[in-house]
Amino acid sequence: MDFAGGNPLGMRPLEPGGPFVLPPQLCSQRRREFFERGNRLTFTFISMLFLAHLGRQVFEATPDPPDIPTRITIDGYVMQTS
Repeated sequence: MDFAGGNPLGMRPLEPGGPFVLPPQLCSQRRREFFERGNRLTFTFISMLFLAHLGRQVFEATPDPPDIPTRITIDGYVMQTS
């Protein structure tokens, strides 16, 4: 699949028709650290959303929900809830 104006970013398809990925780029250490921090924050929020979803399912499924401790460790930091 080719875009109407060509492929100015030089992306390559992973499968026919996409999804597409960018070619390798030069990247400074500072930029790498920026993306790593962003990935950690994104993972933290997604984990919290997932735990909230599981908690809601438990509360909706049982009239007296059990006390189930949950612990997630990310880069040495621990999030714990029950």
